[in-house]
Amino acid sequence: MGITRGPRTRRVKRERDNLELDQKTDNTKAKKPEISLSVSFKNGKGESRFEKIRTITEEEYENIDKALKEQDDIEQNEKIFKIISGNYTSILKFYLEEKKRLKNTRTITWLYAGKVSLELGRLLLNYLASIKLFLEFNKTNFEKKSPECFEEFERIRREAYDNTFGFRFLSKLRDYVQHCGLPILSVGIEVTNPAEIDHKAVRSEFEVSINKEGLLKASFNWTSKIRKEIEAGPENVDLISVLKGTESEINRIYRITDHLHKKIYINSAVILYSLNEEFRESGIRGTPCITIIEAMPTNEENVRLFNLEVRPIPIIIVSK
Repeated sequence: MGITRGPRTRRVKRERDNLELDQKTDNTKAKKPEISLSVSFKNGKGESRFEKIRTITEEEYENIDKALKEQDDIEQNEKIFKIISGNYTSILKFYLEEKKRLKNTRTITWLYAGKVSLELGRLLLNYLASIKLFLEFNKTNFEKKSPECFEEFERIRREAYDNTFGFRFLSKLRDYVQHCGLPILSVGIEVTNPAEIDHKAVRSEFEVSINKEGLLKASFNWTSKIRKEIEAGPENVDLISVLKGTESEINRIYRITDHLHKKIYINSAVILYSLNEEFRESGIRGTPCITIIEAMPTNEENVRLFNLEVRPIPIIIVSK
């Protein structure tokens, strides 16, 4: 999808970059803004300029405004998903860097373990928060826009919860953090051939896990299923394993929600696509946009000012 930026407002004087105001200026009356399909470009001096393609009626603009806002929902969903992916990548990158650093290490200090635990806690909080934002954003949108799509979203979310321990566990861990604070993160190394005198013969595996005992002793209402899984599992919950399982489900949920959003907003896509077609047919080089010009009262120097709002139009909307 193309990128839709929010409205920008700027003031300009009489010279208005080839955009002609269709009404006479009059300080005694409030004039309706002039709305146009335009093209923005840079002139030889690097200054922003606009060229009008045609005037847009108020009724047409209402539909365009709605279409831009609906396409922004699709873009917001993509942005939040990218934030999740970025947070996941940050955790994995940090883990792999420390794993490489400790490849031939026999022991680690408490100070080092504390620093690693603190950084992982920070990264984990970011990851949990972005997942919650992603799921709540889609839930709210589909609830308002389409009962059918909301039902489909809830179905895939339940599937992820039922089928993947990592997704299930982290879903509850978000609530755990809100009520009990950060879980105890255990940082350590498992050493192979510790008795070897030759340092090169030592092999160690960097481990990061969530303390099982701390999770179960906290005053938190785990679901009976998750509690039993934690109790039946190893001494500690392997953080990297649950993250990988969760990330796989988040990727699947995003692909489906992106499809659902585009299904709901197909009419918006058609409206914006038609504006792009007009832009291409005009043969003018630049970026298509909607310009809204509103005449303002003259200032103390008797200079007429205009309020200019520019709304870029996504370049690629639908394919034929």
